[in-house]
Amino acid sequence: MKEQAHLSRGGVDLVLAIVDGAIVIEHWGAPLGKLNGSLSTTRERSIANSAFDSRQFSGVMREQSRGWLGNPTLSGHRNGKNWSTKFSVTSLNETGNKITVNLNDTSVLIEVNIDFSLDEHGILIQQNSIKNIGNDNYTLNDFAYWLPLPDRASQTLDFVGRWSNERNPQRRDIATGVWVRDSYEGRSGHNFTISEIALTESTNFSSGEAWAISLAWSGNSKFMVERIWDRTQSIGASEILLPGEVILKPGESYQAPALLAAYSSAGLDGVSERFHSHIRGRTLHPKRARPLTLNMWEAIYFDHDATKIKAIAEVAAEIGVERLVLDDGWFGARRSDHAGLGDWIVNKKVWPNGF
Repeated sequence: MKEQAHLSRGGVDLVLAIVDGAIVIEHWGAPLGKLNGSLSTTRERSIANSAFDSRQFSGVMREQSRGWLGNPTLSGHRNGKNWSTKFSVTSLNETGNKITVNLNDTSVLIEVNIDFSLDEHGILIQQNSIKNIGNDNYTLNDFAYWLPLPDRASQTLDFVGRWSNERNPQRRDIATGVWVRDSYEGRSGHNFTISEIALTESTNFSSGEAWAISLAWSGNSKFMVERIWDRTQSIGASEILLPGEVILKPGESYQAPALLAAYSSAGLDGVSERFHSHIRGRTLHPKRARPLTLNMWEAIYFDHDATKIKAIAEVAAEIGVERLVLDDGWFGARRSDHAGLGDWIVNKKVWPNGF
């Protein structure tokens, strides 16, 4: 079995290696060129007083059994037991632009499969899955993604907001401990941060390095940045699992929502460009030009009158408008701002003949 795998695509490199039996992300970021051996030995931290006599590293699984003292990747148990894991790498395969890692814990009886890939735009896509190969149920509490950050990533950026005032940036220094942005709305609401971004102190929109992650999931989720006592730091995300939400019976599996990660040496605009290019490059993304649209909201508000709307539509068509949108006020009891949205069923009093 090979000991190292290296992907390079879209101006981004990813290097994985097996170190002391564990899978480790040795590098995620700028291109490195051709490698001659492991990177881990060149990045070992000195052993401090009153510390472990051997090196500790987070690894992909971040296990206490290997000396990691920060947040773990996997949290679960079998009726209060088997909560501590020590996975061994059973295979490390590199095919094209994809690396697949298989891990096994023969004591806890859990298998983990992790796929890493780089698309043509430099977006790192990581997909984790876990399988219960034991004879009794395994309760899964959390299955997170974590990516390493270099020391020069000294700040973090995410977004807060409310209705009509979304996506307000908040930027702060990374401190020892864990910064968490969690959402229990069950959706990507107004206060939901679409991404967590680590950056250098000098990074701006057009220059500087940034390491950004986004979760391909719109339900309950959390984004995290962690720095432990020796300044080892990581950025992570996961779906929030409620108590008892995922209990794996023997043979059952759970696949975590995919993590999308973007590295940029061209500032925040570079991050946006990578994410936008990734979405636009998807097979289902519409390739045709979008129709010129007229939203009727500020023209009529709640005053729905078919004759008036038809007159506006005819004038709009003359100047090239191709699609008309009735924004609000046509469904349910939503006839003013004093009623909620409700179900989108045509109000027969407003439109007696339907649309």
